[in-house]
Amino acid sequence: MKERKQQVRARFAKRFEHKLQCPLCKQAVEVMDLRHLVCVNGHTFDFAKQGYIHLMTAAHHTKYNKDLFESRRNLMGRTAFFDQVCENIVQVIADGRFTSPITILDAGCGEGSHLQHIGQLLREDKQLDVACFGMDIAKEGILSAAKQEGDAFWAVADLANVPFQSDALDVVLNILSPSNYREFNRLLKQDGLLLKVVPQHGYLREIRELVYQGSDKQTYSNDQTIARFDENFQLIERIRLTYPIHLNKEAQAWLLEMTPLTWSLDSDSRQHIIEQDMSTITIDVEILVGRKKQGVARTSLAKPDTALQEP
Repeated sequence: MKERKQQVRARFAKRFEHKLQCPLCKQAVEVMDLRHLVCVNGHTFDFAKQGYIHLMTAAHHTKYNKDLFESRRNLMGRTAFFDQVCENIVQVIADGRFTSPITILDAGCGEGSHLQHIGQLLREDKQLDVACFGMDIAKEGILSAAKQEGDAFWAVADLANVPFQSDALDVVLNILSPSNYREFNRLLKQDGLLLKVVPQHGYLREIRELVYQGSDKQTYSNDQTIARFDENFQLIERIRLTYPIHLNKEAQAWLLEMTPLTWSLDSDSRQHIIEQDMSTITIDVEILVGRKKQGVARTSLAKPDTALQEP
């Protein structure tokens, strides 16, 4: 009889339980009965029947809802929107020559589209053994991610309190998402890589020009974000990707639903945007590749970068 997702995901977590820690007391944990994650102090977290685990220690509400994540999954899965970005990330990881299995955490994974695509390319195209872990503070995103088939670890968790042991991971992905460099530094092995994707000034410029026409927000700069990365990690490579993506009307609607650029608009303004010709959209991002700095104490790292990176 086919295992339920709860059991499949718990069995995967069992393989890597030595890398996990309790979000309450930071102690070691064990997967019990393919249903629970239990720490040595008795704190217990249950794997949901949908195949994810809730590891938040306090309630948290976000603006990210089910419709947004469904639109993002459709856009990423049915168009080539972020394919070039994922392919470049895969090449950087493959060139890292990590010991198998390569452990990858997507911190701020949303509905898991990027992590799923990257993991698939590493396995099928690069013939590498990878273990994928996705976490996000938005429960609706993790619920969507957990619908995927296959081995993975999906958790509702806080970027300020990542439920992994120190020096446990080969790669941390941070794609158009806030950062917590203190935690990233703690989580990565000494030779691990942090790959952060940030938007550049041309990213979604067609939408930005319509939404912010005539204001200072019509142009965008991420110089401060890049500088903060460089302060906290050794920046070893920068990969700039700029390309047009062609979208039909259905895909344009998915994009407008998922991007924070349109969140402040009223219904009439949103309808006006939808009626415009946006068949070609500009993707303009940079992949920042970093390693841990030598001789830098974790307590000396800068404060978390909590600003939303996707404009």
